[in-house]
Amino acid sequence: MRYLYVIFGVLLIIFAWAGKSATWAAIILTAVGLIQIIAGLSQKHAPAPAPPPPPPKPEPKPEPAKETPEQEKPAES
Repeated sequence: MRYLYVIFGVLLIIFAWAGKSATWAAIILTAVGLIQIIAGLSQKHAPAPAPPPPPPKPEPKPEPAKETPEQEKPAES
């Protein structure tokens, strides 16, 4: 589609100059087509956007401490 602007614009400029009357519409049409082509080429070579960061992982809940019976150590004498 972008190339059609340039093709028609160039043809209009050629026919306008052949008729010795320049048409600003042809010049503007060609300029718009060239701008669109340049913009399209620059978008193709632009680096891809970085992927979004992964969602934060939920922190594991600490388990309640199990009550352990105190082991009595034998008294050493």
